[in-house]
Amino acid sequence: TLILSLAIATTGYAASDLMVSLFKFQSKMVAQGNVEAIMKLGEMYEQGRGTKKDFNKALEMYKKALAQGHADAAKAIRRVETAKKQGVRNLEIERKKKLSHEKSLREKAARAQVARDEAARQEAAREKIMREEAAMEKIMHEEAAMEKAAHEEVEKEKIMRRKMAGKKIMPEKTAMKKAVHEEVTGGKVMPEKAAMEKTARGEVGKEKAIKAGMQQKPEKKAPGMGWDEEDPEDPD
Repeated sequence: TLILSLAIATTGYAASDLMVSLFKFQSKMVAQGNVEAIMKLGEMYEQGRGTKKDFNKALEMYKKALAQGHADAAKAIRRVETAKKQGVRNLEIERKKKLSHEKSLREKAARAQVARDEAARQEAAREKIMREEAAMEKIMHEEAAMEKAAHEEVEKEKIMRRKMAGKKIMPEKTAMKKAVHEEVTGGKVMPEKAAMEKTARGEVGKEKAIKAGMQQKPEKKAPGMGWDEEDPEDPD
């Protein structure tokens, strides 16, 4: 065993296959009760050569060697126990580091998620405001269009009423004109006009009669003119 270990150490061969072979060889020697093989197998468990590192297995081997009176067994036991405790501490440190790292990752992920949620919330709020503004603008446009249409409708109705009123007034005006015309020409004004015309004709007739009478009277001759006082040709 020592020769094989020295051969591996001096030649520098530490390949896994050699370590595995040595581990198997030492295991066979341990089965035969060889105390040196027991110590060597404990070292291999302690250092993790040829097999997986296992402090419990190493302590088991060293305690067997101590029971058989090996001088270095107690020292090896203290070393492994210290390493085991340190390993536990290291494992605890590593565990805490791992937990801290995982916690940091979770917190970082949570912060990132919060940031994403906040960004999404702000984006949703902006979109909501934009939708509300667009809806309000649409309502205002629709109200303006409705007011314009209503105003145009009112104007159309006014125009139609004026047209209808005009159509209604025209027959009334025509009827009034016709009534006035009928009143003027049909019996109220005409007798007065006829009477006035008759009176006027009578006055004209009187004037003519007066003139005719004046022409029938004899004219007196002026003195010294040799005229007779009565004109024998005057019919009066």
